[in-house]
Amino acid sequence: MEEGDLPSPLADFMLVLTDRPPARVRDVSSTAIAGSLALQRALEARVEDAPYLPDLEGVSVSRVAEGIKLRVEDQWLFPTAEAELTEDGQALVQRLVEVIQRHDGEVAVEGHTDSRSIQTPEFPSNWVLSSARAIAIVHALERAGVSAQRLRAVGLADTRPLAANDTVEGRAQNRRVEVIIHAQ
Repeated sequence: MEEGDLPSPLADFMLVLTDRPPARVRDVSSTAIAGSLALQRALEARVEDAPYLPDLEGVSVSRVAEGIKLRVEDQWLFPTAEAELTEDGQALVQRLVEVIQRHDGEVAVEGHTDSRSIQTPEFPSNWVLSSARAIAIVHALERAGVSAQRLRAVGLADTRPLAANDTVEGRAQNRRVEVIIHAQ
């Protein structure tokens, strides 16, 4: 415990009485609260309005703080250790465009890998592979009509795993592309 820290559970129930006004405390205006609630309701409506994707195996749709996240397992998009979309991957991207075009915000495409290193002439690291995959998706989205000004590609390698990399299943979960449609 560092100096100044209080032991639990006392820290949870401490009350300090003073005649000085609190420092660094701001009032939040009712206008700001109303604006935040309106933004939240609008985002919820857009998520509910997103088309149901029952026949897109390997895709999950969720609401996140930024907006809407479409998570696609890499096996539905790319051959192992490659960054060129398969025919099925191209078709899947076309279906994702239907969701993306219903929203106006920026679209971030994140490439993710598992922790097993790759060292090929084309992809000397997971950073290069994850970036190349994100770029491949961005190019496909642009060809499908999504404005380039809305798009950005981010390669994250194995820095944001969803599961432990010590099992085949965990590594499979970590190899993915996430498309985040930012709320506007």
